[in-house]
Amino acid sequence: MVDAYSLYDSAPVIGVPESYNVECSASVRVGYDSNVNWSVDDEDDSPFVNASVAARYADMESVNKLSYDLKLGFTQYLDLDEDTHVAQTRGDCRLTASMMHSFTASTVLSSSLYASYSPQPDYAFGYTPTYSVGDMINTSFMNQLSHALDSRWSVNATLGFQSINYTEAAERNDNRYYVVTGIGARYRESALMTYKADVGYTRELREEGYDSDRYTLTVGFQRALDPFSSCGGDIGVQIRCYTQDEFVSPYFKFSYRRKLSEGLSAQAFVSYSDENSGTNSSYLGASQTYLSNKALRFGTRLNYVLSPDVTYHCGANLVMCEYGDAVVGGSDYSTDRYELSVGMDYGFSQQLRGNISISYSILSRDYEAVDVDDATRWTVAAGATYNF
Repeated sequence: MVDAYSLYDSAPVIGVPESYNVECSASVRVGYDSNVNWSVDDEDDSPFVNASVAARYADMESVNKLSYDLKLGFTQYLDLDEDTHVAQTRGDCRLTASMMHSFTASTVLSSSLYASYSPQPDYAFGYTPTYSVGDMINTSFMNQLSHALDSRWSVNATLGFQSINYTEAAERNDNRYYVVTGIGARYRESALMTYKADVGYTRELREEGYDSDRYTLTVGFQRALDPFSSCGGDIGVQIRCYTQDEFVSPYFKFSYRRKLSEGLSAQAFVSYSDENSGTNSSYLGASQTYLSNKALRFGTRLNYVLSPDVTYHCGANLVMCEYGDAVVGGSDYSTDRYELSVGMDYGFSQQLRGNISISYSILSRDYEAVDVDDATRWTVAAGATYNF
């Protein structure tokens, strides 16, 4: 299971990010997965070993504020069936990087890069439960130029590129590419509250299925609740245009982060949009193109620092998707995915930390009069990370 709550977080982080020199670490985890490929009829379970090395760096005091976080790893499944279509060895790599350059006191360029080579869909990143299960490469390169008109008003322009590519030929019909542009305005009412309005355009290109143009108009806010807490949200409308059809749907997103007590903190998000993530679906063995995919997402996470050595965490994720407007004779259907997770980190020393985590997931489908059982999956893993 992939943990990516922050990718849905529209609430601003309070405080100035800290600088630190290059910090390196090595990790190893062993565990058990009860349903590696999310199969309903043929569950394939296996113990696994995950190993990785990582490095991170941040310099927030220079003219070009730079940071990066790099992870290189793999997961080895030890007892998969010989006839399974799932690879025994899967990549598990990720790079996140950011740069912020001030041309003048009022003009700032911010760039961010996200790239990962992952063994299965990361649902918090924007996937729906019908995505293929297989090694995939995700890329996202976003740039925003902001210019302050005065002490309260500012404007910004966005340009970026995103892509999703599967490494196995059998899943490549699910590849897709996005060119993202947008303009927006910000009004700072006070040190605590900022209002915003944005207009966005995305060109979506599919390996199979239909290319589309998506227009998004939103208004929103970002608010600091206290020196450690914040919330933010957006509400608006989406217009998706195909050669032959246009669809209008609502859009909203809300995010919240709060330090509830000295050791307890919480994060949560909820969002709804017509994502159209499942343009080409081969569900129930027949390839079908859907022009509409409305998705409701909810996620929450609690962290409790009992002491400098012990931290507990738990979380929940929900993805509810409705697929409609099939191109040729297909039937509407829905998929829901639920996940619960708990875990603990323990510091054996300043350099060595151990961790244990358990997750349980349910994948349910409702496809017109066809009786399909729910697929369940649970994983348990324990490991250690050494920092040097």
